[in-house]
Amino acid sequence: MQTRWRRGLRLTLLLVAAVWVTWLLRTREDWAIVAWCVILVVLVIEVAPRISELAKKRIQVLALVVGLLPFFEALVGASGPPSSVSPASASAARQLPSTSSNTAEAAPTSSGSDECVAVGSGNQEYARAFLGAYTRGGGDSMLGCAISVVKPLHGAQHQNLGGPKGPGVIFATRPERAFLLSGEPYLAWLQIGNGRGVDSVDRAGWPLGDMVPLNRGGQVDLGAGDFNWAPSALVGLNGRSWYWVPPELWARYHNELGGPDGRLGYPIGTRKPWRNGIRQQFEHDWLWYRSDIGVLTGRESG
Repeated sequence: MQTRWRRGLRLTLLLVAAVWVTWLLRTREDWAIVAWCVILVVLVIEVAPRISELAKKRIQVLALVVGLLPFFEALVGASGPPSSVSPASASAARQLPSTSSNTAEAAPTSSGSDECVAVGSGNQEYARAFLGAYTRGGGDSMLGCAISVVKPLHGAQHQNLGGPKGPGVIFATRPERAFLLSGEPYLAWLQIGNGRGVDSVDRAGWPLGDMVPLNRGGQVDLGAGDFNWAPSALVGLNGRSWYWVPPELWARYHNELGGPDGRLGYPIGTRKPWRNGIRQQFEHDWLWYRSDIGVLTGRESG
């Protein structure tokens, strides 16, 4: 009788411990995972003498499968406590390229934290427009969450995003309308400033609007902000890398040669120094610019 009572007490304590450690598993701490597995094994040992051999084998298999679940959960980053940001969003936020600046103005950059803030927070005048751009872009499932408050930079307000498909930014030069830049176009825009958003704005300005879909890709026109930037654009094929076509090449590429769907096709590389000027490769030819001769195609330059 006393032995049965002690066994019942042990089982009760083990069940209480299992519930408590299961609740702690939400933190995905390694020690909690190990403790949960140990408790599960002890429970099987306690219960095993009372059941048939076939049932023991089934319980052992079940214990093995269930005991491995926390490890799979930790491996794939399963969700913990309810939150408005996914693990993928948090990871993207941590990998945002640095765009810090020594100037007083803020630059598009990660806040250095995985915490989410409300879209549009920090500037009530722009909040409605920012929320509209966020919704058009697919919301949390596509863009993740905002990881900084709205801040000014070169004639525009901007707010950084960390999402499952990479970082992004919402921006607006007027409170009536905001636009979104994310994914490959955003990475191409950052590359203008060698990974620094503040330098990208200095060289090309903010986008003039959302991405414009084309036959085989898309285009984002640049030049918005508080400075009179010469027109340029980000261009890319669907599912491929995007590239910046700088002002020196953009006018002829867009106006005379038909742009991405014209004679030269889409850019397939960045601009590079060449013969005292710059050259950029496209699908069907390249463009070369030099200040004393203007813009020539590869065929024209011989």
